[in-house]
Formats: sequence, structure tokens, C-alpha cells
Amino acid sequence: MSDLRQVLLRSNHDSELRAGLRDGDPRVLAGYTLAEEESSALLSGDENALYRLLDDRKYFHIRENGAYDDDGLTD
Repeated sequence: MSDLRQVLLRSNHDSELRAGLRDGDPRVLAGYTLAEEESSALLSGDENALYRLLDDRKYFHIRENGAYDDDGLTD
């Protein structure tokens, strides 16, 4: 099972993970079970791919500052 949602949820409160995703650093995804396409979408910030990979009506939105969240708001 993929850890895609777990990565997105954790990125809400983990500034190091957010920074790594924003910078495209694959080391921040070490230890997660992700398909190559999921890792690529996370590291490139490909919002359309993430929507498709999540395959549901509740989308995570990539904010300019690199935060991923599910309601369009940051804490």
C-alpha cells in the first residue's frame, strides 16, 4: 500500500519534509512506500498527477510555499 497520503498529511506540520519536497530532494521520501510515479509527482510538485494518483474528490493543494494541505488553508 502506498504512503502517498501519509507524506502529504505529514508535510502539513513537518517543515523539513516540505522543504525537501519543494527542493526536489528524494532523500525526504526515504522510508516511505511510494510508486515511482508518486515520488516523481511529489518531488516535482506536479499537482495534476497528485490529483490523479489520489483518485478521490478530496484533493490536496500545493501551496506556493511548498505546503500540501487538504483544505487550501495553512496552519
